[in-house]
Amino acid sequence: MIINFAGDTDLANNIYNYFISNSIINDKIEIKIAEDTVIISIFNEQDKRVIKQIISLLQEYLDSFKIYKKHQITELENIITVGIPKDIAEISNLVFCEICGYGMSSEEELLVHRRSHGIL
Repeated sequence: MIINFAGDTDLANNIYNYFISNSIINDKIEIKIAEDTVIISIFNEQDKRVIKQIISLLQEYLDSFKIYKKHQITELENIITVGIPKDIAEISNLVFCEICGYGMSSEEELLVHRRSHGIL
């Protein structure tokens, strides 16, 4: 299992130390840290309860600090990402069609696209 903290090395180190000091899961896992990523090896691959405990402890840690209240845990197979979710419109220069929501990289493309809807 990999937990990535989206560039936040301080949070990764804090979680690493939190997991190391937690006796509930400490005997069931091997844990390493690499920059903004915590790598966890679970001794019993079939034990889904350990994964749930890890996610629960992670959420508990985030909830215990005001600065992490906006952080969300996103799980995809054996990769967990912890960070503040952003809307695509906030992090890109895309323009979106008001009718269908299709995203384009320029106003010119948007004008051409609008014609496909029969307006303009």
